[in-house]
Amino acid sequence: MSSPARCSCTAALAALTCFTAAALPAGWTAEPADGSGVHVYRHSRGSQQAELRIYPAEAGAQPLMAWFEARRLAPLPGYRSSFKPARQASPMLVLANGEGVDARGRAVHLVRMACQRPQGGLVFAEAVLSADAGYLKQAVPEMASVLEPACVGQSAAVAPPAPTAHAKPAARAADDAPYAHVTPKGQGLKTGEIEAVLREWRDERSGMTMQVRTYYHLLLKDGSYRKGLPPVALEDFDAAAARRAEGDTWGRWTRERGQYHLVRTGSRHVNKVSADTARQPARRDEKLEGTWAVHTAYSTAWSVARSRRDIQFGHDGRFARSSGGDVVGSMGAGADAVAGSVTHDDDSSAATIGSSTAGGGSSRRRASTLPDRSGSYRLDGYTLELRYDSGRVERLPFVATADRDALYFGGEELSRVKPGKR
Repeated sequence: MSSPARCSCTAALAALTCFTAAALPAGWTAEPADGSGVHVYRHSRGSQQAELRIYPAEAGAQPLMAWFEARRLAPLPGYRSSFKPARQASPMLVLANGEGVDARGRAVHLVRMACQRPQGGLVFAEAVLSADAGYLKQAVPEMASVLEPACVGQSAAVAPPAPTAHAKPAARAADDAPYAHVTPKGQGLKTGEIEAVLREWRDERSGMTMQVRTYYHLLLKDGSYRKGLPPVALEDFDAAAARRAEGDTWGRWTRERGQYHLVRTGSRHVNKVSADTARQPARRDEKLEGTWAVHTAYSTAWSVARSRRDIQFGHDGRFARSSGGDVVGSMGAGADAVAGSVTHDDDSSAATIGSSTAGGGSSRRRASTLPDRSGSYRLDGYTLELRYDSGRVERLPFVATADRDALYFGGEELSRVKPGKR
C-alpha cells in the first residue's frame, strides 16, 4: 500500500468515534445477521469495495486492550494478513491497521477494532477495504457511523462469551469466562487473614493527557500479596487457587517502619508503599449517603474523549449506577475539514457532524436500563453486595478511606461528589 493511503487511514481512524449518522451512509448496505449474530455491512464505489463485520457484544472481565490483543493477530479467513500493534484511540476504543492479500492476489487494507460499551460488554469488529488512498479517506469515517450504535449499546444485548470464527483459538476462550477463583459464598478469605489493602497512585500519560491512575494491593498475613483486588468479594475469593494460577500477579511483602516493601515474584524491584495508604473495610450493615464518581480523559491530535462513571448510595439501602461521556474530534484541514461529536449516557446518544459545506446530527434512545443499574445494597467488612432490580446479584470487594471521601468500586477509586456537582 502506498504511504498516502496509510496516512489518510490513520487520521480517519483517530477520529473513529466522532462520526455517526441516523441511518446507514449512502452506498452502504446491510445483510441480515447470520446464525451467530454477526452483522455484515458492505460498500462499493466502482471497483473499490469495503466489508465491515460487527460481532455480538460479549461479557468479559479483561481490560479492553488485553481482550482485543487476543483477537488482533488471529488469522483472517480468505486472506494473507498482518496487523500493526494496537493503538488506544480513546478509553473506550482500540484499533489496529493491517495489510493483506486476497485469494486473487489483490492488496487490501485491514482494520480490526474493539470498543467497550458504557453499560457493559465488549464489541469486536473487523473490516476489509480496497487499498486505495482516496477510497479509504471516504470509507473509513463512514464505517464509524455504522459501528457507533454497537459501541454505545444501541444494538443487541450482551451475549455470553463464546469463541467466534475470527477470534482466538478455542483453547484460550476461558479468558472471557467469569473469574475462576471463587469459593462458595463466604468461604474465601477471612478478615483475620488480611493484613491490609494498600492504595498507591501515579501520574500516567493517556494519549496526550496526563491522568492519575490508582493501584491497589491485597496483603495477606502469611506474607504474600496480590497486585490488584480480585473482581469478587474477598470473602468469596479463593486466594490459594489464585496464587497457583496467577503467579505473575503475586509476590511477598515485608514491613519496615511506616512502609510496606512489596516484591513481585520473579522480580528484584522493591515497591515501597506507605502504611498510611491502607484502606478500611466497611462496618457491618453500614449505610452510605452520596454519589461517588471517577472521570477519565484521553486525547490525541485529532480528538478528545471524556468519560464518567458513578454510583449513588442512600441511607435507605438503595443504590444507582450511571455512566456517560463525550468525544469531540476533527479530521482534515481548511475547506476539507470535518468535525464531529458524540455524547452518550446509559440510555441515549446524540451526535453531530459538520464541515464548511454541510452538517447534521442524530440522536437515539432505547429502553431504560435502570433495573440493571439500580437496586439494594449491603456492606459488611470487605464485601459490597448489590442486588439489582433486574434480579442480578453482584458481590464485590469494598474498601474506603476513613472519612468515606474515596472508595473502591469496579476496579477504580471513586471520589465523593460535592453537592451540586456532577
